[in-house]
Amino acid sequence: MRISIVTVLLFFVVFTSCDSVKITKTNYMYEGELYAAYLNNELAVVNDQILQLQDSLDNNQGDQQTQGLLAQAIQKKDELSVDLSSIPDIVNIGIIPPKPPCPNGDLCFPPELTYLLVASETEVSKFTIKDPGGNTIGSASSTKNGAVPNTQEQLFYHNIEVSSYTGTVTVIVERTNADGNPVVYSVLANKN
Repeated sequence: MRISIVTVLLFFVVFTSCDSVKITKTNYMYEGELYAAYLNNELAVVNDQILQLQDSLDNNQGDQQTQGLLAQAIQKKDELSVDLSSIPDIVNIGIIPPKPPCPNGDLCFPPELTYLLVASETEVSKFTIKDPGGNTIGSASSTKNGAVPNTQEQLFYHNIEVSSYTGTVTVIVERTNADGNPVVYSVLANKN
């Protein structure tokens, strides 16, 4: 039986490429972390609205419309809280190393950013990083490149290409949640 060189090379590429993804504490960004930052910002806004509306009602300055707006704000807060609590904690899976803390507690990108990690129930159709001038300085592939090894397909990765720009950036994400609802959001972050 004769095996061609092409067959041997193909076999080598297929079985070695599956393990070529190595997630380290300095080469990934978790989309759930970005979404959590967005949801926390939205919760802060809604909490402020609730306080203002409740204050108006407590001081007899509100009416039925104010009461309706308060009910809507409370419902929005509940929905945001449910969304926030449904984001998987990928470090608790036990395979992904925790990233180093960001300076001043800000959201930041690790220095060797190579992968965007996405939970299996989430689809990310667009991931763009823009500088303050609106120039695109980074993006991720729109399709999952594969499962992160040793995560039992709980996490998938997208390759990210990022320029050498450093400073404040805006991250724009288009995602579809597990319930099929599309969400477009943006967050500020620092890129070192």
